[in-house]
Amino acid sequence: MSIARRGGVDSVILLSGSAGNNPGVYAGTVDPSAGGGVAAKEGSVYLRYGAGAGQIWYKTAAADTGWTQSDPSASATVREIPSEKWVQNNVAASQSNVDLSALVSTSFDTFKAIRAGSIVGLSTKLTEAITDATADSLIVAVTINGATGTLAISHNSGGNASGGEATQASGIDTFIAGDELGVELTTLGTFAPTTTDLEAAIELEF
Repeated sequence: MSIARRGGVDSVILLSGSAGNNPGVYAGTVDPSAGGGVAAKEGSVYLRYGAGAGQIWYKTAAADTGWTQSDPSASATVREIPSEKWVQNNVAASQSNVDLSALVSTSFDTFKAIRAGSIVGLSTKLTEAITDATADSLIVAVTINGATGTLAISHNSGGNASGGEATQASGIDTFIAGDELGVELTTLGTFAPTTTDLEAAIELEF
C-alpha cells in the first residue's frame, strides 16, 4: 500500500502499484465528476469532504469524469424467510383455496406483517411424491388478507412431485404493515397420494 498526492486531490491511498493500474481510495474537496474529473481506475472510491459535502463517490467508468455519487437515502434491500411455516397433513383431493395451518403459531394460521414489503419466494415439501400426472394436480399459492396472490407452485408427478421453489420480482404480491400473510392449496379430484403431508415457506423482501 502506498500514499501519494495528486493534482486536485488532497490524498490517495493506492491498493498496490501505481494509480494508473489499480483502484485506490481518494480524498479531496473537488467534485470528481466535474471539469476534467479525477483520474482513477474503475472500482476506486473518492471521499469528498468540506462544508456541506461529506460525500462518497465510486469510479464506475473509464473516463476521468466517470464517477457516481452514492445515494445516502437509498436503503438496502432486505430479504427474510419468516420462522413460520404452513402445513397440511394427509393432503386430500378436491380442495379449493384451502388455507394451510401454521406450524409455529398455535392461535393463528396467518403471519402478521410488521412492515411493508413484497412476497418474493415460495417453497414446498411433500413427505411422499405425488403420483397423479394431471396438470395442476396440486397448486400452492400465497395469500394476503385471505386473497390469493400471484406467486404459486404447480405440482404433479412430472413436476415438483416432492415439492418445489418459485420466486418473483418485488412489487407484485405487496403488503403493508398489519396485513395477514398465509399459504393456501387447491387439489384436483385425481390428486394422490392422500397420505402425503405438505409443508410450505415464504420469502419476504423489504
